[in-house]
Amino acid sequence: MLDVFLFPKQDSLSAWASLVIGYITVALAFMLQPGMRWICDRLQGGARLLVADLFLIFSLCGTINLWRGVWMLLNIYFLPDQLELSCWITHWLCLVLLILLGCSNSLLVRGVYIDAEEPAGKCVIFPCYYLRLIFQQERARKLAKHLQLDTITRKKQDGVENNVSTLNHITTISQLNATTNHVV
Repeated sequence: MLDVFLFPKQDSLSAWASLVIGYITVALAFMLQPGMRWICDRLQGGARLLVADLFLIFSLCGTINLWRGVWMLLNIYFLPDQLELSCWITHWLCLVLLILLGCSNSLLVRGVYIDAEEPAGKCVIFPCYYLRLIFQQERARKLAKHLQLDTITRKKQDGVENNVSTLNHITTISQLNATTNHVV
């Protein structure tokens, strides 16, 4: 339908318009998530299902527009005379990038719920945790390295255990675990 109604005779203009519409819609969907979660948490039954599905359809339209714009622009500007080679390069390049980011999965590895059945209004939240998890793992690695170096330093100090330092490290580890468990 977008090919018919969104600048049908001008592919380039249609692609750019689709990309802009997609980014605006997706940005709005992400900004509306907390409010939609609050609404869905308070609704029950058919009203909750209707609100959640309308929000998800709105988000889906943004995603479709965004990716339509990306792929059309690639077809227009990236190796336009060799469309098949352009498609193969963009496919494999994007797949490798997704694999390196650790986010190349499908519904088979995620929990699947019936529409609007997730608890606490989570039915309208898009779980995009992969970057957050990468940063948490890096922070945990640095903390472990710091604790290991500090333990070596304390053992060298007169062989006396510093209880205040140990208590501070336990508190730091507990806070990191609480943060990690809260996010995931």
